[in-house]
Amino acid sequence: MLTLYRRHAPECTNANDRYYKRCRCPMWCEGTVEGKYLRRSLKTRSWERATELSREIEDGAKPVEAMNLALAIERYLADAKARNLADVTVAKLTLLLNRLSAYCEQKGIELQSITVDHLRDFRERWTDAPITRYKKTERLKGFFHFVQASGWIQLNPARLLRNPIVAPEPTMPFEEKEWERIQKALDLYSDNYGRLGQENAQRLRAFVLLLRYSGLRIRDAVTLRKDSLKDGKLLLRTAKTKVQVWLPVPPEVVSALENCPGPSQEFFFWTGESNPKSSVGNWQRSLRKLFKLARITAGHAHRFRDTFAISLLQSGVPMEEVSILLGHKSISITEKHYAPWVESRQQRLEELVSRTWKKQPKLLRIK
Repeated sequence: MLTLYRRHAPECTNANDRYYKRCRCPMWCEGTVEGKYLRRSLKTRSWERATELSREIEDGAKPVEAMNLALAIERYLADAKARNLADVTVAKLTLLLNRLSAYCEQKGIELQSITVDHLRDFRERWTDAPITRYKKTERLKGFFHFVQASGWIQLNPARLLRNPIVAPEPTMPFEEKEWERIQKALDLYSDNYGRLGQENAQRLRAFVLLLRYSGLRIRDAVTLRKDSLKDGKLLLRTAKTKVQVWLPVPPEVVSALENCPGPSQEFFFWTGESNPKSSVGNWQRSLRKLFKLARITAGHAHRFRDTFAISLLQSGVPMEEVSILLGHKSISITEKHYAPWVESRQQRLEELVSRTWKKQPKLLRIK
């Protein structure tokens, strides 16, 4: 017969009552089974689950070994790779969960002992922007949902974790004057020795023109293959959606790409040997230098993508087609960011508001 009890933590206020059921201290069992004395941890904090485990032990069944956090993370990342998630996504999951593992190890917390308060404390240590904290919170929820669905924990502590409030950032394309300053700054871009017009400047010019007239994300532009350019068209295939579509580009872009002194035989802007993330970082530094020369304070690579999308919408290209060219998973994503720039929609709204001026509502006389 086994007896259940709690092994209270030093800070627990109920340390004097080992049979107290309402705290969250670890459950242990003690007693005799088949003539042998037994005393062990049940690897749970739930009294109900401990009762089930003690009955299994008394019936001769071996209790299921509790999953530890490190192994759960390993299983989750293996599942993420099996689902063909992008390497960048897997890398972000790995970084976040390794930090969670380090936090739990520092606090002495097991997987089954993690509470929503622990996760809140873990999140309070983040110093990222609100949108980054929002995405990290979503990743935490995905991990603990996987762990609960696998039967390794009874309750999902991340279920009660509320997402940070993220203020929507306005979509800011480059204005015509800003684009002119960028083009002039390309002529002034120098290498590390102060020389103008060298290979670095030529590659940067081709890179900027590609971003502006293709709408590619910076990672997709950096890893663009040379065989993607055929007959004045680019074969776009985004890393996120794997969607393929041919896009005609101006002759200026074709010429810049064909004459670009590339670092390899296969890629325009990447050697194909290094980590794409490090190569993206190098190009981002070059863009920051360019924006400084162009006197643009809020410049970043994604504004080229916004400029490409908005120029299409203002030229009358339907939202559905723009969504395909941008490689969005659904049109709702395109509408979220670019709906205010649809000229026909704005004209329709203005027309509806103007109609109300012609028919003034009658005032009701109250007696």
